[in-house]
Amino acid sequence: MDDFSEEAFTTHYVVLVYKVIFTGNIASLPVAQHNDYRWFSKMALLNNDDVHKHTKWYFQKDKQADILMSNLKVGI
Repeated sequence: MDDFSEEAFTTHYVVLVYKVIFTGNIASLPVAQHNDYRWFSKMALLNNDDVHKHTKWYFQKDKQADILMSNLKVGI
């Protein structure tokens, strides 16, 4: 099922990615929207079945959404 285009779904997500160096205490991160944080090495992230494929694309060459979108043909 394509959640983005299905009429039953009334929302979608916009993902913004930032590279940060965090030197603080993980326990100090906010928990209002996320009650658990997980930190991965690149290899562990790519091999983890719980990580969504679209998240993995940020770490895989030639898999980024902008590259994939440029290959689409738009019909009028």
